[in-house]
Amino acid sequence: MAQGVEFSLRLPPDWFVLDMKSDRVPAQVQRLVDEAVLRDPGVAAHRGRVESQVRSAMRRARAANLSFCAVLSTWVDDVLPLAASLTASVQSVRGSEREVLAEHLQRRKGALVETVEHRVGPVVRSSFVDVIADPALGGAAAKSAVWQYFFAVPERGGLVVVTAASPVLELREQFGSLFDAIVESFRFGVAGSDRVGVWGELVC
Repeated sequence: MAQGVEFSLRLPPDWFVLDMKSDRVPAQVQRLVDEAVLRDPGVAAHRGRVESQVRSAMRRARAANLSFCAVLSTWVDDVLPLAASLTASVQSVRGSEREVLAEHLQRRKGALVETVEHRVGPVVRSSFVDVIADPALGGAAAKSAVWQYFFAVPERGGLVVVTAASPVLELREQFGSLFDAIVESFRFGVAGSDRVGVWGELVC
């Protein structure tokens, strides 16, 4: 029987949290952008670009069979587009989590890998620049800065992999600090007052 892994994350209010179980993608994207315009009327001037970025993120998350996806799409001084995504997935593992991580990270040439302390215990963090096909560019290759955080699931085993990415390489350091702050709020379980920010359930 498939089992769910419950977790919570605290995200800034200007992030779009996508319902990956819904088939009503256009209606969902329109509703999310409508809510963003209410929070910040300046979003209206970039509505088409924002909707495109949110749809692209959802398509990529669905293609990867991910259960959780959040997207940032905003502007600085009405010029610089800021785009980022954050996803989560559960990986069942055979053998130790350490062996699975070593195999995974060996495939990422040039990745910076380190172990950081977290409230749930030691977490492996990797960062690298990836080249992906961007639907917004007609499938053309585009570079994206990527951060991955590997959380060992207590008791049942396996890994929750939180992946954050942004194509704005000029602000790689700033986005790294932002993602570290968001992931710092990660916790397993959502009972009682722990249900803060964003809650998700991943099934594997």
